[in-house]
Amino acid sequence: MKELDRFLLGESGTVAVATLPSVAAVLLPQVISGFRTDRPRVAVRLLDGLERAVLNRVLSGDADFAITTVGVPPERLEHRPLVRDRFVAVLREDHPLAARDEVGWADLAREPFLAVGRDSSVRRLTDAAFGQVDARAVPAAEAGSVATVGGLVAAGLGVSALPALVLPLLGTGPFVFRPLVDPVVDRRLDIALRARRTLPRVTEHFLETLEDFRAQGRDLPPGVSWA
Repeated sequence: MKELDRFLLGESGTVAVATLPSVAAVLLPQVISGFRTDRPRVAVRLLDGLERAVLNRVLSGDADFAITTVGVPPERLEHRPLVRDRFVAVLREDHPLAARDEVGWADLAREPFLAVGRDSSVRRLTDAAFGQVDARAVPAAEAGSVATVGGLVAAGLGVSALPALVLPLLGTGPFVFRPLVDPVVDRRLDIALRARRTLPRVTEHFLETLEDFRAQGRDLPPGVSWA
């Protein structure tokens, strides 16, 4: 088969996916493995970054689609729900709150809070959750990297709140995770595509593989569920 024929059939080429670091590192590797088993001539390009940058990659045409959080969706994008993950309290194992089965957002607000940077969707959601309980958690420290926030927690500098899908990015440490309540906050991750755009056949195949994983209910980390 000629290379052009392979490309037209979606058997060769490149799929460009813009996504959040947690999705790129935790959710997509098993999907890519399954996809490339059937289509070994196809390369997958992961463009990981923060929410706004990820959506701009799709709008500019650099990426075929995105998997990202849902803020205020631009009119030029079509959203398809994919997964949800729940926010948990991230604590050192010797912290007093670690003895509880659940932790309230108001409880976290009374502790030195270690925040992800303001450009992150995680920060937008944590700020909104604190607002719901009329609490103002002024960060004791903030960092752009989830791994850095984890290092601060491990050093005993405070507590944090993160969605379940990012927890593997913390690395090893003396961590305890407790469900956050009052309110329960879930982060929704969608597939975002440019509206009214015809996708390359190879990209359609990748999305079909992703949908198969969702339809089969493939295992996800604790606290994460298919939408």
